This record gives sequence, structure tokens and C-alpha cells, in this order.
Amino acid sequence: MPFHPSDHVADVPASAGEVLAALRARGSAAAADAHSGEALADRTDQLLKSLAEHGVRPGEPVHVDAAEPVDTVLGCLAVWLSGGVPAVGPATAAGAVRLVLDVPGGTVLADAAGAPDTEPVRVDAALIVSAELAGCVAHPADALGHLRLPDERPASLAVLADWRVDAWLPLVLEAWLGGTPHVSLLPEDADGAAAAPVGGGPAVLACPSGRLAAAPALAAAGAFAHRTTWGGGPAPADETVTHGFGDHQVLAVTRAHSADGGTGPRGRVPGRHRVCNAAGRQLPTNAWGMLALAGRLPVVADGYPELLAALAAAPGERTVVTEYRARGRSDGTVEFDPRPQDALRFAGRRLAPAATARALAAAGVADAALVVRD
Repeated sequence: MPFHPSDHVADVPASAGEVLAALRARGSAAAADAHSGEALADRTDQLLKSLAEHGVRPGEPVHVDAAEPVDTVLGCLAVWLSGGVPAVGPATAAGAVRLVLDVPGGTVLADAAGAPDTEPVRVDAALIVSAELAGCVAHPADALGHLRLPDERPASLAVLADWRVDAWLPLVLEAWLGGTPHVSLLPEDADGAAAAPVGGGPAVLACPSGRLAAAPALAAAGAFAHRTTWGGGPAPADETVTHGFGDHQVLAVTRAHSADGGTGPRGRVPGRHRVCNAAGRQLPTNAWGMLALAGRLPVVADGYPELLAALAAAPGERTVVTEYRARGRSDGTVEFDPRPQDALRFAGRRLAPAATARALAAAGVADAALVVRD
């Protein structure tokens, strides 16, 4: 499967090519809602042709301007195939990058404001994702695909797509490669009826964790054989749910656990990690400390310019002590402290101070304070 850390993905364009071949092999059969595999492959080829006319450099960020979730997927595939890095979200809109891929229109726009007479920026990442108020994240290929579909191939997959493209897009690619017959790509706020399973056989729902609480039909027993969620909050106490814990990246894959003294989100952290004290020394099992990660890690910043500076300063391999208080458990899982980490989080979502200030200034607010109350 593409973009999975255990696969040691180094050639992202080749992995994207496998997905494109899988789409074309479907022929006239549906691949996403009413779109046939052949039609989606043809659209991707057209986008790739448009990108080739503008000479995308290896590692160059390209803004993906998409109207629907399926447009986002096709735009990312086309940029990967061109050798570029798809940048999804408002932070990389007009003026921030040299090229803008207009997916619905099938064209590429060269932005003069983002195209000085110098070599275009190159970044060491596979995907850049940004959101209003939450900042910008650059994901290496090794950090994508931590969430997986169940081992038993589902008959249908319904995705409620939000700004966390890093969480849900690899699931769509996995479904296409694995031959899942029915895939539905829906906006985040789609209701339970729109996400209802199609056809017979096991059905999987992929959505932000908050949607299960907001739409009871999605959480109803028997509605789906499995649910895959993501976000900063804990996984629901339901054995049918796999949760990608983390507000900007899938920090850990958590599941419901039996009561054994733990109260917080608990699961497996992919890649090299340890729980350490303030001096950076590893702590024994069941001792609370801070989770530290090592390897090729996502880079988080308040905005796109800050992200480029952070990427330039960050080596390929690095060690980061996160802001998450955690403890290792005897079964190899990591349990996270359920208490909020700091005052810049709301409903499990980190708020980027600079991005928040820019949004308030654009709305005409001269001064403001953020106060969190229970």
C-alpha cells in the first residue's frame, strides 16, 4: 500500500503511479461515488499534462485548488506523479507558491506573486496541509498512512473528508489499490444517510472523531463493521473504532482498552519513540513523562512562510520531545494524559497564534483574547 511507514516509501511518484494503474484497471466500474475508475484516471492524466507544461521541479510545492474531496485526491495524485509536493489548504493559496492546480478546471495557473526569477522552493516532504487558525504541517512520506483499513477487505468505504488530508487520503488510496468495490467521498458535515453503506458486505466509515458524537446515525451499533477516526480527542469506547490520535498528525493509533488503571487515549506509536523526563532520559514502564519521537517527522508551523523556514532548518532525521504527557505500558502501548496540554487547544485542536491573529485582523478585530472555560 502507498505511503505506509513500514513500506519504507522512497519513491512517491512510483507509488502514485500504482494507484493510477489501479484506477484505470477498474474500467467503467465505479471508483468514487458515481465516478468510474477510467474517468478518474483520465482526469488525473489531464492534470498531469497541464502540470508538465509548466515544468514542475522535483520537490516543488503546488497548491491544489479543489472543490470536492475527490478533486483533492486527484490533484494530489497528479502533483505526486509530476514529482512535486501537493499543498492543500488556504495557507498555500494565491501568492504563496509558484503554481496553482485548478482541479475542477483542469488547468494550472502560474502565480506571478509566487514566482520570482529564482529557482522555485523545494521541500523535503510528501504533503503539505494547512487549515484556518490551525497552521501548516509538512508530512514526510513515512508519516502518512499510519491509519489503515481493516485486514478484511471492506465492501464499501465512506469517507467524511475534513482538512486532515494526511489522515483520510491514504485510506482512499489503500481502498483503490485493494479493490474495495464502493468508495464514497463526502464533505465533513455530510449526514448519516449520505454516508450509509452501499451494497452488501462489511462497511467502513472514516471520519473526524467529533462526527460520531454529532451524528448518532454514524455511531449506531451495526451501522458499520468498522470505524476509523482521527483528531486530538480520545477514541470512543467502542471496539469497532480505530482512532488516529493527534491534532496535526497521527501520533498514535489507539483502540478501546480494558480497564487496568488507565484513563487516557492508549495505543501504538509508529516509529522510534520513548517516554522521557525533563532531561531527556528514558523512563521506566508506567512512569509519566513526555513522549519523544525520532526519525523523519512532520514539521508544524503557524503559516506557510514559517513552515518553509522550519523545513530549511530541520534535518531529515531529528528527535523531538512533543508536548504530550504520556507513559509506556507493559503491553508496548503508550497511554496519553487526557488533560489538555496548554491553553492554545480547543476541542482537541491546536490553535496557531499567528494564524489566529491574521484571521482576526482580516475580520477587522483590533485586539482580542482567547479564554477557555469549562
